[in-house]
Amino acid sequence: MMMAQFGVAQSSWNFKAYKGTMGKDMGITLVLGKKDGQLMGYYQRDVYKTDVDLEGTIGSDGTVNLTEVNERGVKMSSFVGKLQNGSFEGKWVAMTGKTSIPVSFNASASSKKVNEFKPGHYVLVKSINKQMKEPMMDVNVDYLMLVGSKASSRTYESLNVNARTKARKEFRAAVDNIRSAGNTGTFTRNIESVYMSDKTLSWEVRFVEKAGSRSMKQGVNGMNIEMASRQNLELTDVFKSNSDYLTSLSEGCVATLEKDYAGVEFDKLGLAPKVNNFDNFCITKEGVKFIFSSTQLKLPSEKALDNPMVVVPFSKLSSFLVDSGAL
Repeated sequence: MMMAQFGVAQSSWNFKAYKGTMGKDMGITLVLGKKDGQLMGYYQRDVYKTDVDLEGTIGSDGTVNLTEVNERGVKMSSFVGKLQNGSFEGKWVAMTGKTSIPVSFNASASSKKVNEFKPGHYVLVKSINKQMKEPMMDVNVDYLMLVGSKASSRTYESLNVNARTKARKEFRAAVDNIRSAGNTGTFTRNIESVYMSDKTLSWEVRFVEKAGSRSMKQGVNGMNIEMASRQNLELTDVFKSNSDYLTSLSEGCVATLEKDYAGVEFDKLGLAPKVNNFDNFCITKEGVKFIFSSTQLKLPSEKALDNPMVVVPFSKLSSFLVDSGAL
């Protein structure tokens, strides 16, 4: 039963990135997904760097009708034209229909990350970036943006605003930290994987920080949100408190890591059946992934940058999961 609740449609949207121009010289960047005659994605005018959601259709002859959708789900201006062999020729038409601007764009080699989960219900991984030679600084912070037919719902709006706000705060803090450490350094916060169901949004974040002559910090964190309440999920929200789930997790993770780290000594006390040993986790379509640090397991120095992970399948957890919980 739990597996069925976590079922996620196989991705069949074909996403591509595009670069082009509006009018004489205004650069634009687009990410568009295509499936069964439907189009969805977003674009930005490069000078403004503000993402605008798009949704629409494409005919068998390449005829495109794309409409801008604002954060409240209201349809605005549109793109009309033809998209063939990775190239679009057409025009942008204002909402009033009285103004139009020529538009052209072509498929790009950009590696913008796009994750699709089901029609009208998908997530984009976006980034805030800053590179400077004086001071020598390189900062990159990923965040999630929920887009699609549910984009105007209060849940989606709240999560999007919170994600952008948190990412900007983290970005500014990283810049300040680098400046205070001698104006040289890097900070990267990459989203490695994303899982989404109707009830849960879960993702895995890897961060690396180096400021001035300070030693490098790195790690992996699991992030989990219950969609209905928009609250962080704790371990006790997922597992029955009166069950022996911690013992099962402990034994399973010890057995897996003994295979993964054969011949390497590690401290099994870091996997003892205690909540704080297993509170770094994220949801995947296969099961619950538990993330550990090298410090927690007291790994040898040559493994100091490792973050051991164990995915425990739902089939082994079904008797411990909260029946009416977020999963």
